[in-house]
Amino acid sequence: AKPAVRTFTVQNISRTKRLLIGCDALDPTGPFCVLNAFRELRPGEQHEVLVYYAPERECHSYEVLTLRAGRSRASVRLSGVGVRPTVAIRSDHMVASDGGGGALGGGGGGGNLLDIGDVQVGDVISQTFTLVNTSAFEVNYRITIDESGDENAASAAAAGAGRGGGGK
Repeated sequence: AKPAVRTFTVQNISRTKRLLIGCDALDPTGPFCVLNAFRELRPGEQHEVLVYYAPERECHSYEVLTLRAGRSRASVRLSGVGVRPTVAIRSDHMVASDGGGGALGGGGGGGNLLDIGDVQVGDVISQTFTLVNTSAFEVNYRITIDESGDENAASAAAAGAGRGGGGK
């Protein structure tokens, strides 16, 4: 999935005191990261906090960001859902492969293959197929043709089509 950045604002509501804002460390192996540094806030001043979310797999993620200012603490609950973009090919000329499934996207190859059949060198053949977005969000994709003659390379090029798209 496409990484996301969300923002929230903290404000020093004191009328007289400057506050040095900080936070406890988030899980360094987790999908959340604070992108900007904290600083001292004068009375009434605000600071925008940027939180980056980049899941490495399909999952629900939860973490608590604890903000500190002197002896005060405030907790911000962070949550996100990692999703994988997938597309499927629909055609009357599909042949099952070892992987089964028919969906293209991140991880786990296999799926169904579009069988163009035997074509004599120099001849041209066309085949109609439909690419179906099976994700719950918009998917950007690119179709490339592998002209190397390597059957596995052609399959790998098609399997990469659903990756890197991301939702909006």
